[in-house]
Amino acid sequence: MAHIPYSKSHRKPIDLIGDLEEKGLNFKDKVLAEHILSFISYYRFKIYLFQFMYQNEEGKKQFRDGVFFENGLDIYRFDESLRNYIFRIISRLEIKFRSRLDHTISEYTDDPFWYLDDKNFFNKKINKIDLLRSKLSNSFTSCNEKYATHYKEKYYNEKNDNYKSLPPFWIIGELATLGNIFVIYDCLDKRRFQISERENILNNLAKEFGVKKFETLVGWISGLRDVRNKCAHHNRLWNSNLRAPAEIIPHLSIPPANNNRIYVFLATLHHLSKILKLGVNVGQDIHILAHEFPRVIPLLHSAGFPETWHTDPFWEL
Repeated sequence: MAHIPYSKSHRKPIDLIGDLEEKGLNFKDKVLAEHILSFISYYRFKIYLFQFMYQNEEGKKQFRDGVFFENGLDIYRFDESLRNYIFRIISRLEIKFRSRLDHTISEYTDDPFWYLDDKNFFNKKINKIDLLRSKLSNSFTSCNEKYATHYKEKYYNEKNDNYKSLPPFWIIGELATLGNIFVIYDCLDKRRFQISERENILNNLAKEFGVKKFETLVGWISGLRDVRNKCAHHNRLWNSNLRAPAEIIPHLSIPPANNNRIYVFLATLHHLSKILKLGVNVGQDIHILAHEFPRVIPLLHSAGFPETWHTDPFWEL
């Protein structure tokens, strides 16, 4: 298909409102709508209106009867609150993933610089872990926090000649993002940590987070990273397509409306929060949050919520 020059011109909020009215959208407060579209990009906002549209006989998109601008605004605000809620929990989990990994491997290897030892990682992923070390080295070099400057002024390591300036993991971990933590988890060679035929310290670590196998935990962290990035960059989350976390769906008595939506991810958060005693009730909190935006409730199936999801015993603490 041949490309053509983009020729659409800038549209003022009042013009956009007119366009939406022509497509059948109603407004309870046009002044509010104009204010909203002055501070939120229409390109960003319109995705929250899509579920209220259909294609008419002429092949044009039209709003269903009785749909108001405020319907989309409620979903937008629900999504914003949902992202903020999830981000807070993931931030707490991130610290636990980081700390427990370091404690587990440092104790097993008796080496605080274990992340600099290639033997701990898959050979085919050494380049990946080395790139991470380089990124961490740059972050550590530019870090002016007292814990970093104290180390840099006094110490070096003998573990890796290419990264002599890097500190033990418990220090560098403070500069690691959840994405960095995922890379480390993903690159670890599980065979290196086999205690006996039936016991592996990385599987033991996974069990601390309520899953049977380390590979499952790695997959969960990958999903957490993806959702965390959506939250941090303010991307639409409430009905976006997500990878279904392994091992969590069998715990649900009522099947999800869609395995690849935020509902299953919230179930994972609830499971982790319960296992780790975070003191939050994800199911109850989401139930309350949804009722703050009642126009969202009939649409929760789009986010993977089954009709009577809150009655599932899974959500009990």
